[in-house]
This record gives sequence, C-alpha cells and structure tokens, in this order.
Amino acid sequence: MTAPRPLLRKLFVAKLCLLLLLSGCGHIERKNDGAGNPPANAGMKTKAKPIPDDQIKFAIAARLYVDPYFTPANVTLEVKNGIVTLLGTVKDLRSKARAFRFAVSARGVRGLIDQLKLSPVNISDEDLTTDVKNALLLDAATHKLNLDVKVTAGAVVLSGLVKSWAQKSLAEWVTRGVHGVLEVRNDTMIDPGKAVRSDSDILNDVLGNFRKNPMVRDELITAFVKDGAVKLSGWVASIAEKTMALQLAQVRGAKTVVADELVVETSIINGMRSPNKLKIRPDRELQIAVGDALSYDARVEERVISIEARKGTIKLEGSVENLKAKRAALADAQNVIGVTAVTETLKIRSLEPKSDAKIASDAHRLLQLNSSDDFRAVSVKSHNGNLTLSGAVRYPYEKLLAEDVVSRVDGVAGVQNSIRVKIPP
Repeated sequence: MTAPRPLLRKLFVAKLCLLLLLSGCGHIERKNDGAGNPPANAGMKTKAKPIPDDQIKFAIAARLYVDPYFTPANVTLEVKNGIVTLLGTVKDLRSKARAFRFAVSARGVRGLIDQLKLSPVNISDEDLTTDVKNALLLDAATHKLNLDVKVTAGAVVLSGLVKSWAQKSLAEWVTRGVHGVLEVRNDTMIDPGKAVRSDSDILNDVLGNFRKNPMVRDELITAFVKDGAVKLSGWVASIAEKTMALQLAQVRGAKTVVADELVVETSIINGMRSPNKLKIRPDRELQIAVGDALSYDARVEERVISIEARKGTIKLEGSVENLKAKRAALADAQNVIGVTAVTETLKIRSLEPKSDAKIASDAHRLLQLNSSDDFRAVSVKSHNGNLTLSGAVRYPYEKLLAEDVVSRVDGVAGVQNSIRVKIPP
C-alpha cells in the first residue's frame, strides 16, 4: 500500500521548507586590502557563526531526499566539527559526484571524506568497452568524437583529440553514466584546430564569466593565461565556489585549468550571491551573454540560432541537432543572470533520416547502457520521432533520467514520459 499523493506532497513541501530555513545565510562584504592578504573585516553586516553538525547533516540529507535525479536510499552521513563523511553505495560515478557536490555546497561544511562505493557489477572489460563506445556513439553530442576507449578492471581510459574543454568534459560525463564503470581517466587532448584563440581572448572570457555569475566573488580571484593554460589564484568562500570558478574558467580555447592557489577561506563571505550582480542588465549585454553561454556548451555546438533580447526576455530562433541540444539551449539562456523569460521556435534537424523503428531501437539501446536496472522494464515507442516511454521504475529520479537519456538520441523530436514510479517500501 502506498501513501496518498497529497500526503506525499505535504511531506515533500515540509522537508523543502525545513531545508530552506536551514540554508538561510548572513552576508559579509569585504574589500581586498591590495597587499596579497585575505580581505579585512570592513563592511561586515553579520558575524559568521559555526553551524551545528546536526543542522549540516539534515541540510545535506534533505537536499539528497528532494533531488529528483538521486536516491539516497543506500547513503548515510556522518558530520563531526563540520567534516562530512559520505558512506554507503551508489549505482554509478555520476551519482557519486552528485552526492559529493551536495555535501560540499552545504553551509558550514569544512571538509569532506568520500567513502561512497559503487554497487558491484558482473561485466567483462571487453563488454564494458563496447558499452562505453556505444554510449558515446548513441549520444548525439558525442557521436562525432573519434575517441579510443580502453578498460582495465572496470577503469576506463579515454584518449584522442577533441576541439574544446567542453567536449572533453562531456565525453567523460557520458562515460561515467555507463553501468559498470568504476573509474574514468580522461586523457583526451584538446586540439582547437585552425581556430586557435589568443591568451587575451581566453582571459577576457574567463573574467567575463566571473563578473556575470553571482555565485563567485570576482574581485577576490586572479586569472592568468599562458599558451592556453588557465591558472586561478586568490580566495573563495567555499569548495562549491571554487568548483564553480573552475567550471566558469573552462572557456573555448582553454587547454587546462588549475586552481591550486585558489584558497578556500570560509571567513571571507558567509553567503555566495553578490547583490551588485543582480541589477537589471541592458538587452545588448544579455544577448551577448546568452550567445557566449551557447558557444561554450558542447551540447549545442552544432547550432544555427539567432538571439533577440527585449526588456529581459530572450527569443531563440533557428535549429539544433537533437532534443537534448534544444533543452540545453533553453537552460543556458534561462541561467544567464538578468534574463527574466525565454521563448523559442527552435527546430530539430536530424543528422540522417531515420525510421521510427530505428529511433526507438537506438533509444532503447542507450537506456540499457545506463546504470539503472529498472530501465530494462521500460518500453520505447516512436511515432514521427516522438517517443513514448512506458513501464515502471522505483524512484522519481529514474523517470526523469530515462527521459534525459533518450532525448540525446538523434532523430528524437519529443518525449512523452508515461513511466510510472513505484513508491519504495
């Protein structure tokens, strides 16, 4: 017997409200003293206080509980003096990374011990090599990459040439989602070809990303670029902010990004958002920012998109290669600071004509390569490129994950997700 849906909603809302209460934060403004030291206490509005371990633990657990792409059923937490220990098992490397991000981004966390293990899988290295290659081939964003895949005892090594840091990261992300992969070493090399960017152009993009994003304090971070290698130094308020800075520095043309000298100093800021970055931005600035976001996203690399901005509303017109690229373009535009709404008339152009049987077959194959055992019970039908997913899975995140997986298949124009969710006992 399952709980009534209204009751589940109430439990969900109650936990979410508690999480929001726990995640409220004070704000400290500080100025760099210009002498190479962390900023002084000038402008402090509220004094940062240590957060009790039980509140940190509940905040992380609640975040895992409400996340639709993750099930915390086999994950436990221990917190002592702000040091978080993650214990238990997860199905794949993506889930492991997701739990890690949730933990390090919680307020009050001083450090993290990751003891999560992957569920054992009985698969040969030869079969796993085939599965990884098929996953890269079936994903419309990585199918053009000519990469070598080698597997030893479940550890995957990717090698070959890619055009950008985004492509390198995307290939690794796809590989981490394959069932049975225990470790990924990404030895792919970035070769931008003829379109080599100057160090100054790369630096301007990195600094521009820092200025636009309210999650980092750009005035505390210094960037240096030489021969395409980006080096970051300075101070950040948390591991999460450092991770965000690393991601923002992965611009087109950057060969490597290191942040060994970017120091986490929790006393700098007790709150991440910068109010001065949330002001209304001119339409021309928004248009450029959206264009930059699309150009850095490997998922929408093959695109013909025009961008219009009017009073904070972005309009996207043109075409993309697949449904995943369309959704990614919308998300990229929505995530630009200052954008209030996004409309689109984007069309999906298939790489090659495919029958509905072929589209359904490719989608089903990609589902089977994923780490969820429940996907074996999911059926796929296609009509004019529009997929219908049916069957049952145990958790809500698996339903959403199945839709995300099939949206990356070439030829898919839409997805009707009719998968049922079983409420676990």
